[in-house]
Amino acid sequence: MSSSFDFVIVGGGTAGLALAVRLAEDAAATVCVLEAGEDYAQNEDVKIPGNYMTNIGKPFDGGLLSTPQAHSANRVIYNPRGKGLGGSSILNWLQVIRRVAFSPQSFETTLGAKGWNSGEFLKYFKKSQSLPQGQTQIKSNYVLKPDPALFGDGPIACAALGVSFNPVGGNGNNSGVWPALSAIDPKTVTRVSSASAYLEPNRAKSNLKVISQARATRILFKHSASTTAIATGVVYTLNSGEKEFTVQANKEVILCAGTFRTPQVLEMSGIGNKEHIQKGVTQIIDLPGVGNNLQKISKIKQMVAAADTTNTSIKSPSSIKVLQNWMSDENAYQLEFIMVPHHVPFLPNGEFNAAKKYCFFSIIVDHPFSRGSAHIDPASPAGNPIVDLGIFENEIDLEILAEGIKFIQKLIAQPSMRDDAGVRPIAPSPAIKSDEDIKEYIKQAAFTAYHPIGTASMLPREEFGVVDHNLVVYGTSNLRIADASIIPVHISAHPMATVYAIAEKAADIIKAAWK
Repeated sequence: MSSSFDFVIVGGGTAGLALAVRLAEDAAATVCVLEAGEDYAQNEDVKIPGNYMTNIGKPFDGGLLSTPQAHSANRVIYNPRGKGLGGSSILNWLQVIRRVAFSPQSFETTLGAKGWNSGEFLKYFKKSQSLPQGQTQIKSNYVLKPDPALFGDGPIACAALGVSFNPVGGNGNNSGVWPALSAIDPKTVTRVSSASAYLEPNRAKSNLKVISQARATRILFKHSASTTAIATGVVYTLNSGEKEFTVQANKEVILCAGTFRTPQVLEMSGIGNKEHIQKGVTQIIDLPGVGNNLQKISKIKQMVAAADTTNTSIKSPSSIKVLQNWMSDENAYQLEFIMVPHHVPFLPNGEFNAAKKYCFFSIIVDHPFSRGSAHIDPASPAGNPIVDLGIFENEIDLEILAEGIKFIQKLIAQPSMRDDAGVRPIAPSPAIKSDEDIKEYIKQAAFTAYHPIGTASMLPREEFGVVDHNLVVYGTSNLRIADASIIPVHISAHPMATVYAIAEKAADIIKAAWK
């Protein structure tokens, strides 16, 4: 096996495999992917879409525990993360939701990321997605029918409160009530991941090497105090062993290890804030933004039964400007509501009657003002990073969720819910009414809605950015990052579609750089 490749990609997840396959389209280029997890291509738990909740805790979930959350009853919160070829695309809820298109949220116009505008995102959304022929008319009971005429009267209760029905998901407008597309193959009715869609058809490529159970421990550099650092390779271990191997990068190293692991690899390699760099490792580049600006969406649930019938942690002025725009723009989306049917195995054993029908509403803060961090653990640098979610570090997030609870309480009191469906609230109970009681309930019961971003933000260096608009890590010439960690502010969407778009655009940027 060759130990030298043109491009070495750390992380074979949602972005990593998509990027690898696109780079390998050039037959003259050689590509190596290092993935810490295993190959779960034939795993039935992964393939069956309906298993998306029961899969948490399975071997392909490399989840992490947070530190005790000071503003959420000092609770430790679990953070599921895909671990295996395909990354979180083999574990997530399969939702294909695009970032909103309105200008205040443009990475380019507000955050200064040249070339990262809504038109560019649409281009790469389309490149990474397809709607198979006949899907607008398909009658299958197992596949989403995007034709609005086929959806029935589900949104009636919401319409009674003035929430419009949005018939077209993916058009850049995420407001209103609308059905989300899912990453499901309509022919096999199985999950579509970066492993199945990108890697599987290209496994036989002679210029593409994927090494599973390979955990990167550090990036090697050629550098001096007066020169830009040049990444020359990656050191990794195999099968949880201690023996180290090295793969040489002739052109570039690209980090696609995800929001928690990408800053960990950077800090283990000497890039970041000195106080977080592993003891005994020389600081190569001072980048205080590494591992900071973590944004993790928080959510609360309203469980119902049916009848048997100024935030000092936000340091980037550009990010503050975006958040100010969201607060002042009545068209900006602050909350997300998801209705989940009773068949999803979310109900705690023994607490509910299995003969009854249940539903819950997930109430999600789409634009969190709170900020957390992800850094290496000094006691175990190669182990799990220390993740502080910073939940409710800014009370605005708590206020927004409280308003969401009150909205759902109004929703389930509508005649179409209360009388026609016999819906009644369970948790929080009807006795929890005052703002303070609702907030206290949220502090005790809120948890993560996943979707971590921001720990290697694409921002100006002086605003605690880590990469520039070409995804190059500041202070290096050939180390790039292409995963959710570069997203500087949250996007009012489940991020999988955006991460695919980032990988697709990254591939074009890299190809152009080496023409």
